[in-house]
Amino acid sequence: MHRVRSVLFVLFAVFGQLVGAAQIIELPRGKEFPLTIDYSRSVEGLIVAGKFKIGHPSITSVNFPETNGTGIWRTSVRVVCLEQRLGTDQISQGLKAHGQRPARLKELLMFAIAYPDEQHHHRIVALGSLMLDDRNGMDMYAPYLSEYGVWHMLDLYWVGYGGWGNDWCVLAVPANIP
Repeated sequence: MHRVRSVLFVLFAVFGQLVGAAQIIELPRGKEFPLTIDYSRSVEGLIVAGKFKIGHPSITSVNFPETNGTGIWRTSVRVVCLEQRLGTDQISQGLKAHGQRPARLKELLMFAIAYPDEQHHHRIVALGSLMLDDRNGMDMYAPYLSEYGVWHMLDLYWVGYGGWGNDWCVLAVPANIP
């Protein structure tokens, strides 16, 4: 019996390493955009400047407090459009492998202000800012840009839908930006 347990333990260990190694996904390079990011601006001010015709009422500085990022940064961001269904962690790991991280809400809003037409081509999500639903304390939501007809839209998407498919793009910023 002890021998069977040892063999099973070894099989589980090897299988776990193989599964873990397969977790890092090669993401497409994405399209690059120069962007100035000013962390002193408020979420509410950025929403007004973005001229969104449809906005989710829960997207506020209270629900998305900016605890990172200070000052003004001039950088390039990428819109990485997914080619397969991936989980949030897989996307984060894939970006990290290329020296990037998922954008946060303020970065997404500044991108929307600088490049308003991009959200007419893609749904663009900021996976670096997740909101915990306080009604049940379990559901997580990510802010995203989209369109509704000709209107610009800023909304929330439930992270638990089973991943992000090829109809989603992720806004990525350099990992050296705090």
